[in-house]
Amino acid sequence: MAKKATGLEVSVEVKLNSRVLDGLRPAMRRAALEAKSYAEEQLRAETPVRTGRLASNWVVYDNVNSLTLSNKTPYAGFVEYGTRFMRARPMATAVAPRVRDYYLRRVGYNAIRAL
Repeated sequence: MAKKATGLEVSVEVKLNSRVLDGLRPAMRRAALEAKSYAEEQLRAETPVRTGRLASNWVVYDNVNSLTLSNKTPYAGFVEYGTRFMRARPMATAVAPRVRDYYLRRVGYNAIRAL
């Protein structure tokens, strides 16, 4: 019996000290919204396009200290990690480190701007 594909989810988390977190909460909220739109843009650019279904199904969920890159297209995991018949074409795992770096830069920028 074949296993049904369920899509793909990759989490991007930032761990901060709780004392630092309290002072930066507004800056982090704004940075999370900015990083969310950046992540969506980068994911659509990295996704291989044949029909456009995979690229159009990206959804980014944001929290104060994490983002979740999600695609419910059944074959998203096969494209991301490959199979024995096709090579991997990383999308979310390639974008996640860039999104994390962008998020941290935006937290710093927004914190300085709030002073």
